[in-house]
Order: sequence, then structure tokens, then C-alpha cells
Amino acid sequence: NTKQKAVIKDKKYKFSSTERQIATIYQYYLILAFFSCIPDRQRTFREIDLKRNFSKGADGTWIIKHGPDDYKTGKTYGDRPPLVISPELT
Repeated sequence: NTKQKAVIKDKKYKFSSTERQIATIYQYYLILAFFSCIPDRQRTFREIDLKRNFSKGADGTWIIKHGPDDYKTGKTYGDRPPLVISPELT
């Protein structure tokens, strides 16, 4: 059970291979949960950028907000309504 180093915000941490496997499985779960929670194209998820289009709303819920430059018909339709992430996932 070897430990591997990771650097998060200038601090070094050691994680075992089991901890890394758990983190990977949790990441897969979140990806699938986001797809089932938000019925949108995969491009929406590929282009998520923290603070630019993925942020916390005023009420504390996490939202994905795309502007007109983020999708093909944006010049015609303008801003899209925010896509709210289910509170159970946050």
C-alpha cells in the first residue's frame, strides 16, 4: 500500500492507492450524476470552467451558466437559463 504525493494549494499530501481508487470512483459517480441531473450535451460538461460558467448561485446552489459565446446558436438566442445542479450532489 504505497503512498503517492499530491500537491493541493501549495501543500503536499500523501494518498494511498486505495484512497486514489476511492477518489476515482467518486469522480466517475459525479460525472454520471451530473449527466442524469442535467439533460444537456456533453459539450456543456467538457467546457465547464470554475467561476466562468460553473459557480455557486446566490442561494448556495451550484449552477452551470452559458453565455451566447458558449454554444452554436448563442448569437440568435442569447444567454441560456442557468442549469442547476441538484443539491444532493453538492
